Amino acid sequence: MLNITIYFIALIITFPIIATFLLYWLAANLFKHRLKAVHFAVNWTTLIYIVTDLILIFILFGLQLTGILFIILLILLAVIMIIQWKINTDVQFFKALKILWRICFLVFLLLYICLVLFGIISRIYLY
Repeated sequence: MLNITIYFIALIITFPIIATFLLYWLAANLFKHRLKAVHFAVNWTTLIYIVTDLILIFILFGLQLTGILFIILLILLAVIMIIQWKINTDVQFFKALKILWRICFLVFLLLYICLVLFGIISRIYLY
């Protein structure tokens, strides 16, 4: 049973798009509302994309970027909060975190696709 769990976690980390579609399908059947299902899938798979991208960057380039990524995310959160302050004169921290989380999903999904394509192409030309 432990091996099945380990293989399932490895599959999700290797192919996070499968996890996104699986969570979307489960949420669509549970909520019966497509937009809620999309938000549910995005919220729960963003962390998987972040971890997967960090692993791919380490495998492809040998770089450990966890600390730099954390600093960039904090700076981006600060920028979002400053923009909120300029527009509304009040800052809603939860709303800023939600915006940051959705931006992270889009950025890391695109980065995942680019890294996978780069890895496939580079492995074809190197071997």
